[in-house]
Amino acid sequence: MASLLFETGLAAETPAPNRVVVYAKQDGRIYSKDENGIETLQSNSEVSLLNNLIETNPHPQYLLKNNSRKIEYIQINPTHIIEKKIILDKVPINPQFVQVDLKEGGGPLFFGADFIVQGNELSWDNLEYDYVIEVDDKLRIIYDHN
Repeated sequence: MASLLFETGLAAETPAPNRVVVYAKQDGRIYSKDENGIETLQSNSEVSLLNNLIETNPHPQYLLKNNSRKIEYIQINPTHIIEKKIILDKVPINPQFVQVDLKEGGGPLFFGADFIVQGNELSWDNLEYDYVIEVDDKLRIIYDHN
């Protein structure tokens, strides 16, 4: 597994034009700073990060005025594990922007690495989540639909 090692410290200097610097601050979180000196938090130890992203509309490029947001809460059962899929109530507008996170501190799952979505089917066959899924896992699935 690849990893990056950052030494924590104070905020980095503002980079030259057309550059972005990434660094770790003394709070243990990763930040970036652009050429205008704007610092952006890149990591967060709080599960509420996904809630914050949802509230700030992270994917406005594909949203239409008449879209609806759907939040589903699924508790994994043996059938889900055998079939390696969940059937969503609606068809997401863009499968790549379906957000899935494990409740109770489990963190996010990632499209393409942990799961894929085709139509209204969210599956994890031979993907990373396939190797760690357990009965009674609680998933929160958030997506936009027409």
